[in-house]
Amino acid sequence: MHFRDLLSPDYWYIFLIYIKQEGSVETAKIFWSGRSQAVRLPKDFRFESAEVRIRRHGNAVILEPIADDWKWLDQVVGPVDEDFVQAVNEQPAEQDRPELDFFK
Repeated sequence: MHFRDLLSPDYWYIFLIYIKQEGSVETAKIFWSGRSQAVRLPKDFRFESAEVRIRRHGNAVILEPIADDWKWLDQVVGPVDEDFVQAVNEQPAEQDRPELDFFK
């Protein structure tokens, strides 16, 4: 194996995560906690929640906070009228379906 082979993404394990903030790059340390890999985030990048959503985008790993409410939806679709809210919250009457009793 040549040195140039070590530069291939196939042979490299991620040791540092680069975080872009206002044109500057900060680094975060990666460490092991038991058999899990963890990232020590700088104070400015800490999350307020106990869980985050994680996804890959190319070589990047993206952590996003999980919203506790639906306020984010207002930003995406805008306000909805009261008729829509009532229709969503309306529960249908319970149906008597004896053929499905074996699921109980």
